[in-house]
Amino acid sequence: MTTMRISQSVGINGVNNPNDIKAVQQALNALLRLIAPTQRLVVDGRLGSRPEQSKTVAAIKLF
Repeated sequence: MTTMRISQSVGINGVNNPNDIKAVQQALNALLRLIAPTQRLVVDGRLGSRPEQSKTVAAIKLF
């Protein structure tokens, strides 16, 4: 099992550091089989201007 380290929270009301978001996006992509029907996430370090509608946040909630 690989260890993932983030420095601060990611998600709605999170600090959302771009490097932390990328780490979470990569980890979620590695676990897609556990959070079907989630599609592969773009690893861009962004949640967008409306995090509540972010595919990354949706995948976090499903996980």
